[in-house]
Amino acid sequence: MAQIDQVEALIEEIAPAHLAEAWDNSGFQIRCAGKRQIRKILVSLEISEDVISEAIGTGADMIVTHHPLLFRKTGAVDDNTVTGNYIIRLIQAGISVYSAHTSFDSARHGTNQYLAEKLGLKEIRPLLPAEEEGCGMGREGIYEERIPFDVFMKRLISVCDRNIYRIAGPVPESVSKVSLCTGAGSEFIENAWKNGSDVYVTGDVKYHDGRDACERGICVVDAGHFGTENIFSENFAAQLREKNPGDLDILVSRSDLNPFSAYRETL
Repeated sequence: MAQIDQVEALIEEIAPAHLAEAWDNSGFQIRCAGKRQIRKILVSLEISEDVISEAIGTGADMIVTHHPLLFRKTGAVDDNTVTGNYIIRLIQAGISVYSAHTSFDSARHGTNQYLAEKLGLKEIRPLLPAEEEGCGMGREGIYEERIPFDVFMKRLISVCDRNIYRIAGPVPESVSKVSLCTGAGSEFIENAWKNGSDVYVTGDVKYHDGRDACERGICVVDAGHFGTENIFSENFAAQLREKNPGDLDILVSRSDLNPFSAYRETL
């Protein structure tokens, strides 16, 4: 077990608070009793009814998420709203919530770095470097030998799991340089084009961003917001376990589910 302040310091060794974007709300979303002993932590992509039930059922004192529970200013806590109901349930159960969002995206061993490594890329570096060495938004890397595009897609699918994949722009025969940004990173398509990437991987690509990719002549693969970030929990939990100062029990949520599915008409 550990004091909640000790757990906060541990989390911020992994996802330094100063790396968070100015518009973001990384950090404590709910802090229950500053001196409360934390014995069990559930790591999850985000808060949902199922995640809260899982936390209560497993006896978790704290949930660490990637997506902030409170992303925008909340004028009132109303149990008739989804977020308000979450907050009330969590406080009633005495469960604290900390969200490591863009602070972990930019971290040295954060979500972007982890995806790049799982894809087998080499010479990995931030797409948009931060002042701190090895940190920054997105990643770029290379394959030492070019691989067929179909082989690259199989690697991507093996990492991002069953998902909805969309492609904009010209499909290359083979792939050497890859840039990526987990979650929603359409704004970095130009960066990937300028650095000569064969493929740029991200999620939540809008129509006009896809059109931009076509005009620039870069292949953009939309692997989904969930698809590119579902690796958060396993990665963050592993780092927490490695830095665990005592007998903290670190659990990976089994309740994270993609809100989207593909519709297939049955004839």
